[in-house]
Amino acid sequence: LIPYAEKYGKKLLIENTSWTVEGIHLASADDLNEMLDRLDHPLFGAAWDVGHANMGGLDHEQEVMAMGEGLRAIHVHDNDGGRDQHLAPYLGCADYDSLMRGLIRSGYRGYFTFESDSFFKMGKRAGQGGPLARPTPEIKRAAVAMLHLIGKTMLSAYGVYEDA
Repeated sequence: LIPYAEKYGKKLLIENTSWTVEGIHLASADDLNEMLDRLDHPLFGAAWDVGHANMGGLDHEQEVMAMGEGLRAIHVHDNDGGRDQHLAPYLGCADYDSLMRGLIRSGYRGYFTFESDSFFKMGKRAGQGGPLARPTPEIKRAAVAMLHLIGKTMLSAYGVYEDA
């Protein structure tokens, strides 16, 4: 991937997980920092996944601070602490005050990106052709508007909301 990333000017981000993949466990900032040190390439950075960290019981403030300038993106979503559910914030148990303190203290200037797609996931029985098999466009617009309001509220509470 590196030659393509260099050719097209793209960054490659490694996300924290809450599981082990092929013997590699990337749960904490220390894990991500070690991986970035081993890769030793300026196009690589870290993405902090709030839901994955919540499943691991990690302190967002501490972890975000430990990543420093290596942190290039965040994925904001919630869960019950046990499953990767991609819920909207406030529908689970993630500590968003800890996240916001860490982002501010670390000087993070990247996007506040939601990965809260559970509004749009379809259950095992979806697609059987009935009128309720998929959310309507109105429901999707309302869900996106709710996520915007949640993000605006979270960022405004810490004085960092910027209207684009």
